[in-house]
Amino acid sequence: MINLFRLTSFRLIFIYTILLAISVFLIAFYLYWSTARDLQNRADQDIVQESQMLTRVYQRGGVNGLARFITQLSQIPNANLYALRNNKNDIVAGNFTDKDSLWDLNRLDDGWVSFSSIRNKASANDSIPTRKQFFRGKEFIVRGSYNLIIGRDVSNEIYLKERFLNTIISATLLILVLGLFGGYVLSRNILNRISAINKTSIEIMDGDLLQRLPIGSSNDELNQLSVNLNNMLDRLNKLMIGMKDVSDNIAHDLRTPLNKIRTNLEVTLMSNPTSENYRNSIQEVIYDIDIVIILLILY
Repeated sequence: MINLFRLTSFRLIFIYTILLAISVFLIAFYLYWSTARDLQNRADQDIVQESQMLTRVYQRGGVNGLARFITQLSQIPNANLYALRNNKNDIVAGNFTDKDSLWDLNRLDDGWVSFSSIRNKASANDSIPTRKQFFRGKEFIVRGSYNLIIGRDVSNEIYLKERFLNTIISATLLILVLGLFGGYVLSRNILNRISAINKTSIEIMDGDLLQRLPIGSSNDELNQLSVNLNNMLDRLNKLMIGMKDVSDNIAHDLRTPLNKIRTNLEVTLMSNPTSENYRNSIQEVIYDIDIVIILLILY
């Protein structure tokens, strides 16, 4: 089995895919964070405005006036919820009836609270499914014995943030999977081309100088490398042919003086030469050797 991480191409694609996935995740997560912050700030601003208005009502009409005003607001369809409770946890006024949920308040800083409630179907024919609702609001103590909660249903915002976050994670994983799959396909293609080049190179090293590296239709780096190496092999082949011709010429030109030297020496040995004959033979041999040296210098 091929170890893809040994391939430079796959390692580069793998690193690029990781960096791309991290970049996409960070950008998407920043959008998620900024969107969640804006949604919460908008809801908080509405709650603050409602609390300021109800504070003025309480200052003018006391608890009874506040209860009447909340009752009127509860009859108007809006996204806010109101719950005015007494010290027995009975809801005196408001449009939130699940008083059990108010026992489990998650108190945050500056009087902010969060809680949840299970929404049930109104009837068997109700098409709205049962789901958990989430609320965020502010808590006020009225006259020490009354408790007022002004909240807002933030379930849609929470579900939207969850889906947004799940989409970010899914998109990041999809980028990783597609990137690695693409890297695998490209690396296999490059590996096949490199294997063909290696196979041809081995045949050339084994002595088959007529072999040439495969050239594809694309004009990429590997194709250009194959073209350059083939041109180099063509030039080397021409140089070797030229060297062979020179060697043949040298051998041909040296054959005559060497044969002459051999003949003179054989004739001298076969006869009864005098010292003068030896001297003449040696001079002829020296002359022929000078010719050989001159030929070697010329080549």
